Amino acid sequence: MNKRFLSAFGATVLATIATVSVTGCVAFYDKVADTLLANEVRLDDSEAPHTAYAIPASADGVQLIGGQGMGLSCSLPRGAQALAFARKATQAPIALQMRQACAFHDYCYRHGNATYGYSQADCDFMLQQQAFRLCKLVNKEATVGECETNARKVTLGVRIGGFGSFKRARALKDEEASTFMEFDPYPVRAGSYQVVRIADAPRQWVRDGLLPRAAYRFDIRPSGSLVHVLGWKGTGDMVCTSFALPASYHAMNGPPMVVREAEGGEDWFVWWRRATLTATHGHFALLPPGRANRQDWVTSLGGFTSHLEPGQCEPKALWGTDGDAAGAPPLAFATGNFDREFSELHAVYGANKPGTLRLMGLMTSPCEGSLCMLDVEIDTARRTFRDPPMGYRAIRRDGSGSESGESVDRYRNFVVAPIVVADEDRPSLIWMRRGANNGDGYETGAMVNRFSIGKTREDPAVDLGEMALTDFPETMEPAFVINAASAAPTFVSLVAVNEGFTLLTRTAAPKGEQSKASGLECFKNADASWLLRPPALVPDRSDERRNYIVFSRVRFKSADSKAFEPAAALEVAVATLDGTECSGVQVAAFPDFFEGFAETDELAAAAAVARDASDANVNKAKIAFGRFAERVRGGQMVLADITGDGVPDLVQIAMMRTLQLRAALLVGSIQASGLRFCEFPRDGERPRMGFSESTCSVGRSIAGEHAMR
Repeated sequence: MNKRFLSAFGATVLATIATVSVTGCVAFYDKVADTLLANEVRLDDSEAPHTAYAIPASADGVQLIGGQGMGLSCSLPRGAQALAFARKATQAPIALQMRQACAFHDYCYRHGNATYGYSQADCDFMLQQQAFRLCKLVNKEATVGECETNARKVTLGVRIGGFGSFKRARALKDEEASTFMEFDPYPVRAGSYQVVRIADAPRQWVRDGLLPRAAYRFDIRPSGSLVHVLGWKGTGDMVCTSFALPASYHAMNGPPMVVREAEGGEDWFVWWRRATLTATHGHFALLPPGRANRQDWVTSLGGFTSHLEPGQCEPKALWGTDGDAAGAPPLAFATGNFDREFSELHAVYGANKPGTLRLMGLMTSPCEGSLCMLDVEIDTARRTFRDPPMGYRAIRRDGSGSESGESVDRYRNFVVAPIVVADEDRPSLIWMRRGANNGDGYETGAMVNRFSIGKTREDPAVDLGEMALTDFPETMEPAFVINAASAAPTFVSLVAVNEGFTLLTRTAAPKGEQSKASGLECFKNADASWLLRPPALVPDRSDERRNYIVFSRVRFKSADSKAFEPAAALEVAVATLDGTECSGVQVAAFPDFFEGFAETDELAAAAAVARDASDANVNKAKIAFGRFAERVRGGQMVLADITGDGVPDLVQIAMMRTLQLRAALLVGSIQASGLRFCEFPRDGERPRMGFSESTCSVGRSIAGEHAMR
């Protein structure tokens, strides 16, 4: 670094420190933040920042939680709130005002590098952008300059207090590793990234005897997307094809949601084509991947270009001889441009009517002075909205029947994404808010809002009753939600404690009462390494009281030998929840799951160390091993029903540095012992559908007290 720069930097810091005795702590921090972070781009728009949440890869209703069990909060240094931020008596603490931006930042530090290639600088830059937007949203009277300073101070606090917390996908140590979880609905800062969606396989593939669902891997860049489609035969062999899609000048490029028409119905890809982050207008593009032909892709997304077939799988055309025939009735469509002032929408799973796709969310701007729920119904036969997207005012009434608005602190509704509760006629949303009035108690408890859509399109949303989560600190977020449709939903948290973790539940109670709390003993010996990759919660469709929590972790075979051999085993643990009680944990290892996931040069680097452990060889082997670790430990593992039997399967797909694909699949089944995963039948054994534990290898069971360590 330039000596002249260091001298000037030191003089500036000394000068600002000297001002503290004259101007006080707040002015001191203002000066430091404005000096060190002066060149942030000003945002003059009034849009809210977007909410970070675990984005699902299928329409199977599987819940994911990331964050590696470390909670979501603004990790400002102790005492920084009081010293650095002036606060009026009626104002919430800055850590509550900025909590939405801080939650995004927490996900970014833990999952951003593996998922989007984000650097620590990217995460800090986005924190500063989002903190500025929140300042304008929370404090309407604040000037641009005041909000710039506040955003800089929040970012400076994170840099001082959290500089050692950023995690890298290629870290050699597990505890320092970033892992895959989609959390950014608009990853415009990523140069390229890859995500998997599980949806209906092309009809021709199913007619040819392949499994009913396929994996669609989207390799996304600002300039367009490369789509790889992977399907499986009953023998376990993989087929694939690929094509390219153009990006649109009028919309940000991104992956689709998977939305299902009805229980057991058809899957649709739904893109929300938002125009820009500085405005909320855009349009939907939709198509059913199972039945879509070439023209459907062109209709919805503007183009389709055949591409080289991926290697290491059998090439297979998407359509038969008549699948791309001219004159076929159109299926795909795009809506007209509109603006209902929302940032994210979430699919309604399990209650849609045939021929209808439904999405819900919260509007980011006031709706007649209140928070509004947005309901979007799309008619796939008419290829348009069933009705115009509708906002329902989410208002609460006090004892006199008067409306009690939440317009002043509306920002608190957007820290975490809402949970959609399916209902045939009137689905509802559940979401958490922390801190009442001036924010007191935000660190230790939360309130739960529950509203269903109005009885008619002219009515406000129906208040289902506010609930309390007492003794629910920020360390317990994010959380699964079970019994969501009941009068008392339960929140299930996985909290890292020292080198282990614990599972805690809190059942919401009526406002003013204490929520029911419990800690489940079945995790008392669990190692925190099980939380590196996002665990998933899967409902048992045959028993509404039963749920399964699925954990996975990667164990490198050379971890102790320091040989940097690019070889690893997958371990899977499944905890069974009966109501809010844990009835047991099943753990199994699959030593050959990642066979073939290593590149040739990575194997060669490890072999060179085995022959000659010189410094040069060791350094090359470390770099090569880091790439392998990113591919397997940091890669996307998807829990979704691929075989079509209603039970989720596990799949992980890796893109190699050349146009090569590697995929590994475990099939799920419900046994007397609960949810189990098996290796795919090989060498002509019968297909997955209906096979029992005796017809497949369930992996090497890891028994004993240390099973979850």
